[in-house]
Amino acid sequence: MQTSKVYTGIDVSKTALDVAVYGKVGRHSFTNSEQGISQLVSWLKRLNPEIVVMEATGGLETPGSCFGSSGGTSGGGQYQAGA
Repeated sequence: MQTSKVYTGIDVSKTALDVAVYGKVGRHSFTNSEQGISQLVSWLKRLNPEIVVMEATGGLETPGSCFGSSGGTSGGGQYQAGA
């Protein structure tokens, strides 16, 4: 049986991290805080995305991007920050 790959995109603002998952309806939102980022990382680990793309927003993305560079996603192999 073929499984579909999961791709995620994160829109970053000063107060929120809004996550869209390719192929799924709806979105998830986490606060852009230490607690919210921790919840986001836990959620992404369960989701096991192939790739996580995060909007680069004047440095606001820096705290949340640390999980990708430290191997925070188990399936993903890739973290990309985009402009």
